[in-house]
Order: sequence, then C-alpha cells, then structure tokens
Amino acid sequence: MRNMEDVFKAINENELDQCLLLDVRTEEEFRGGHISGALNLPHDSINPDEVEKLKNYQRVIVFCQMGGRAGMAYHTLNASGLKNVVCIDENGMGYWFEKGYPTV
Repeated sequence: MRNMEDVFKAINENELDQCLLLDVRTEEEFRGGHISGALNLPHDSINPDEVEKLKNYQRVIVFCQMGGRAGMAYHTLNASGLKNVVCIDENGMGYWFEKGYPTV
C-alpha cells in the first residue's frame, strides 16, 4: 500500500480489519474533512504513550495532506520501536479530496 488509491480500494474491499488509519495532519485540517474512522495524531504530537497504543494494531497506515508529514511521522514511529507502520507518501488527503472520495 503506497498511495491513497490503494487505501480507498482497501476500505471498499473491507481489507483494513485490525488496521488503523492515522491522519497526521493538524487538528484544523482534520476537522475540515477526514476519512471515516481515521484517528488524528498530528505528526509533531507523537509521544511514547501514543506509540504504545499503536502497537495493538496489525497495521498503522500513516498519511497526511501530501506525503511529507507522513514520512516524518513514519520515521518517528519506526525509531520508537513501532514496526507495523505503513507510510502513504505518494499522495495524501489532497488527492483524496480531488477524487471526491467520502469524508466526514
């Protein structure tokens, strides 16, 4: 899984059981529209307590608006010992909005 098209397909095919969609945009961006069921954790707010909670998921799929902050969050999570992280760095919510995919 490398891009938001892959995420959209996985959601529609119910392939994300025990996975977390982790939106690392700002709270304001998240309030402006996000994927249903996604958790918002801004990339600059990641701390050890949050990392511990994320270990319970089979996969944590990290994304942002365009890919840059997702990459930073991925490296922070990985360096903190989280090995179940997938980084969507080819595109992000900008692409999601452009395609007209559903948001809440």
